[in-house]
Amino acid sequence: MSYRKRLPAKRLGLGLVATALLVSSFSGALLSQDSPTPDQGDHELHDRANNEAYAWANNPADRKWRVELPVSVRNLLTLTGAGTTRRADRVDNDPASGLALAGSTAMFADATGSALWPNCTPIRVTVDTVESSADSTAAALATRDAITELGELTGLEFTPTTDSTHTVGDNPAPQPNTIQIIWVNRDTGLLEDHELGAAEVWHRKVVDRLIVFQAIVLLSDEILTKHDLDTNTGGDFIRTTLIHELGHAVGIGHSVDDGSVMYPRLNRKASVTTADRAAFAYAGSRGC
Repeated sequence: MSYRKRLPAKRLGLGLVATALLVSSFSGALLSQDSPTPDQGDHELHDRANNEAYAWANNPADRKWRVELPVSVRNLLTLTGAGTTRRADRVDNDPASGLALAGSTAMFADATGSALWPNCTPIRVTVDTVESSADSTAAALATRDAITELGELTGLEFTPTTDSTHTVGDNPAPQPNTIQIIWVNRDTGLLEDHELGAAEVWHRKVVDRLIVFQAIVLLSDEILTKHDLDTNTGGDFIRTTLIHELGHAVGIGHSVDDGSVMYPRLNRKASVTTADRAAFAYAGSRGC
């Protein structure tokens, strides 16, 4: 049996995606700061409910760290070792509790642990731009840079393909072991008003752990048409948006910290915080 975090039907326009899948109701969507107040309230309420339902959960297989962990990250993850500070109010070597206290959440978790990609096999990433009016070269470049950064943050190995010509309607789901990134026009109805992107993640239970095995990320052309990749401000905005959605694709949920790159509503102060670095490192720590 496989499971997924599901986008509402309007956003994908696909009835077949739900076939033979047990569906949960969370959408990993990112709003622009231009979104009106009523939308903000609705989405924040939904996100808070999700944070309560999908706190990070540890699994014994999640200690195969693939990136260097600065002392600040090790402290947050409650890991012991040289330079770290032990706290009487925390349990040692309990990353899930450290992430929870920092306001980070998982896309999905249960008693066996969080749903994560195994880090022993390269993950194929396809980048599709044919459904968007955005500059295909700029879209491919921005996506490639974000994938590279995602690999540096998680330690996961990605093999991107930027010359794909698939559209949302071609495949109800991506191929196994694949993250499919599709740039779409903002007015197609695939994303709600002021949504910059959304992610859908599939996972299944394998023996004693939850494994993510495929994901779809939709990115709005508004990301590129309203911002210049070649300027510092525009480049930071684009980078933040793409890292947010790719974070969902590797199993990271929203953060309650409005300075986090994983906060559900984009703002100018968003960045990759210490808690974000800890979450990305944890997302890449699932051994095989």
